[in-house]
Amino acid sequence: MDKRKLKCPPIVIMFTNNKGGCGKSSECIELAYLLGEKYKVLAIDMDPQCNFSLYSDVDLENHKNIKHILDVDFENIEECIQHTDNYDVIAGNRELVNATKLYPDSDEEYILQEMISEFDYDFILLDSAPAQSLLSIIEYTASDYVIGVTECDDGSLLGIKNIRQDIKTITRRRNPKLKYLGIILNKYENTNINKLAEEQLNEMAEEIDCKPFKTKIRKSSKSSEAKLMRQSVSQYAKRNAIALGNRELLKEIIKRIRSDGRM
Repeated sequence: MDKRKLKCPPIVIMFTNNKGGCGKSSECIELAYLLGEKYKVLAIDMDPQCNFSLYSDVDLENHKNIKHILDVDFENIEECIQHTDNYDVIAGNRELVNATKLYPDSDEEYILQEMISEFDYDFILLDSAPAQSLLSIIEYTASDYVIGVTECDDGSLLGIKNIRQDIKTITRRRNPKLKYLGIILNKYENTNINKLAEEQLNEMAEEIDCKPFKTKIRKSSKSSEAKLMRQSVSQYAKRNAIALGNRELLKEIIKRIRSDGRM
């Protein structure tokens, strides 16, 4: 059944933080799964660590992947797409850790943006590489929106702040439509340290002009269990706090996109 709902080009959302380990891939999987209940969704794993592909249970060894799309002479995009229960995936490739050497041509920065115009999806989600690199430039250039994902530590919060400068650079030079949609506070616990970090995030949000989403995603052992089962928490444990939180979070994300006139 064709779930295509939106009569517009795909809405491209990049999930990022310059610091790894904050749950960026996990959040991308949860929201891909939940969006896929209603919309036609493609997720592209741009992170050489390939965690999104691994936990989505797609073939990382014998199937064409994002590296093939970034190769200039490659044309058959359909060969790169794999299917899961609720969303499609273009798997990552560990060789992309050397992306700058693989793709020395500066025009490569636009290759994903050009390819996306050929995709018949409502939403395209990009799980980004954690470090600033050619891959992140390719993603920023192809995206409509950026969502920052952070946990309650100084390194993650600093990474969230740095995204604003990246967006300013990209909008000035390559992609004027790019917007910072919001910030997800992930792995949250009801402790004094987490509450202090939340206050710091809210203060920072005013400085960088980007509001955190009201819904915080709680920390839960079900996240690790779901990964072992190669599922999203929303599929593995529908009543868990992570699953319920992400349903509320998705409502906020859709509301912000609609207020921007894209839906």
